[in-house]
Amino acid sequence: MHQKYSVSNFLSAFYGLMLIFSVSAPALAQQCEAPYESVTRLYSPNPGSYTVWNSVYGEPHKGEGFSSIFAIGKDVIAVGEMQTLSGVRPSLMMVRFDQRGRLVWDSYQGVSGFQNIVKAHATDNGFMVLINIKKAQKRSAMWLGFFDMEGKLKSYKIIDDKNFDLHANDIQPSGVNGGWVVAVRASFEIGAGKQQKIRKNASLYILDKDGSEKSSRSYILGTDNEISSLGVSKIGGELVGFIATGYFENDYGKKVGWVMRLDKDSSLIWQREFSRGDSANFTVSDMDENGHIYVAGNIIPSGGDMVGGGVLKLGGESGEIIWQRYYYARQLHHDFDARGLYVNKDGLVTLMLLARAHDRDVADEGDSAEDDEVDALESMDYTHVLTLTPRGITIGGDAYYYGLGAKLKQLVEGGDGNRIMAGVAKVPPGELFAEKAAREKGGQPPLIEGGHIDLPEGTISEQTKKGLAMLQNKIKAQGHENSENTVKHEVEKNESAKFDVDSYDGWVVIGDKPDAYNDPCD
Repeated sequence: MHQKYSVSNFLSAFYGLMLIFSVSAPALAQQCEAPYESVTRLYSPNPGSYTVWNSVYGEPHKGEGFSSIFAIGKDVIAVGEMQTLSGVRPSLMMVRFDQRGRLVWDSYQGVSGFQNIVKAHATDNGFMVLINIKKAQKRSAMWLGFFDMEGKLKSYKIIDDKNFDLHANDIQPSGVNGGWVVAVRASFEIGAGKQQKIRKNASLYILDKDGSEKSSRSYILGTDNEISSLGVSKIGGELVGFIATGYFENDYGKKVGWVMRLDKDSSLIWQREFSRGDSANFTVSDMDENGHIYVAGNIIPSGGDMVGGGVLKLGGESGEIIWQRYYYARQLHHDFDARGLYVNKDGLVTLMLLARAHDRDVADEGDSAEDDEVDALESMDYTHVLTLTPRGITIGGDAYYYGLGAKLKQLVEGGDGNRIMAGVAKVPPGELFAEKAAREKGGQPPLIEGGHIDLPEGTISEQTKKGLAMLQNKIKAQGHENSENTVKHEVEKNESAKFDVDSYDGWVVIGDKPDAYNDPCD
C-alpha cells in the first residue's frame, strides 16, 4: 500500500507577492487609458498567501510529479509520473482528489519508451493522456492513451513517422466529432558527417476521436520554428479555431516570438512575429469573449541573461498589439517562465510565472537588511500568479512555495472560478518526518529558522535497499562487470541525497478565485 500524505494550508509554506508600482494599484485600476507598454520588477515574496486546499502526494524515496490537471465537477484528476530509481524510465501516474483534496483513487500505467507527459483532457466517458515516447533504434513518437474514470487504460494509439522525430508540445479538442489537434515539433537531419544538422519544423496533427491520424499540416518560417502551445478561439462559446504560439529562428539564429491565428481546419488566418530582446518564445495563450487574444511567454532582454515573463493583448482580427507588459526579478535571482494563462468571463487575466532560481549571487546596490533576510528564498523555485485587468494593470499577485521550493507546471480554471494548479514540490523525507513529529506535539515546524531553510538529511528505506539488491543480482546474472560497485554507489548516493528522486512529490494547489471585477471604464 502506498504511503500518501496531504498537507493543510497551515503546514504549507505559501508566500504572498509584493509588486513594485509607481502609484497605488487601486489608482491604476481606475486608469482607463492604460499605458501601451510597461515593465514591472518583482520583489522577493513575503508570507501571506493562502489556498482553498493543497495536497502533496508521494512516497519517500520515490520521485513523483504532476504535469497536467483538469476538473471533473468539483474533483480534480492530476496526471504525472513516478520515478522509482534514477536512470529508470518513469511510470504514468494518475490521481483523483475530491473537493477537499482527499485521495479518491490512484492508478499507474507503464508506457514503453516513456519520455514526458504533454497534457491530459477529459473526454465524454473518461480522459486521455498524451505522452512523448522514444524506443530504442526508432524515431521519437507520440503515445495517446484513453482511460476510464477509474484510471484504467481502455485503448491507445502511437503516432509516428519514419522520416521525422515527432515531439508533441500541446493538444486541444478539435471541435469535430470528438477529435484532437496536436502541436508537434517535427525534427529531421540534413547534411552528412560533420555538416549534419538537425532542423525543426512546426506542425499540427489532426486526429480522430480514437487517436488515429487524419491529416497533418506544417508551417515553415525562418530556419527552425516550433509551436510551443495551442490555444482555442471561441465566439459565443463555440470553438471557431486555434491560436498557435511559439517561435522561429531568423537568419542570425535569434528566436523571434511567433503567433498564428488558425481556422477550425488549421488553415492560416494571420500570423505575426514579435522580436523582443535577444530571444522570445510565446508559450501560452487565450481569447476573451470580445475576441481579443492574450499571449504570454519568455523574454531574454538585450545584453542580459535572465529570463523575464511577457504578456501581450492582441486584436483578434489582425493581431495588432493593444498593450504589452513585462516582468523581471528585482534582484535578478530568478528567471520567469510563463506556464499558464487564462481570461475570466469578467475580463480579468490570470498569468502564472514559474520563478526558477539562479545559482549565482546577484544583488542590487543598496540592498537593505530586509533583503538579506530573504536570501534563503532567493535560492528556491516558486510560482508567481498575477492578476491583470483587461487594460493590463496588475492589481494582485500570489506566490506559492513548498519545502525547498515548487514548480507548478499547469494552470486551469475550475468550474467555480478557482485557480487549479499542479506540479512538483521539493520535499526531502526528513522534513516530512519533522512535520509529523511537530503535529504530534501540537506544534508546527518552521520552514525557515534564523534565516536558513531547515533541510534534514533523508535516508534510504529498507524496501528500496532490497530492491537495489535484487537489481544487483539481476545485473550479475546477466554478466555485467562492476555491477556491485554500481549498485553500491547508487545506495550511497541515496543515503545522503537531498535532491535525488526521493526529494520530489506531486503537488496540487487550488487557489482562491479573484474578487468579482466590474470594469469602471465600461
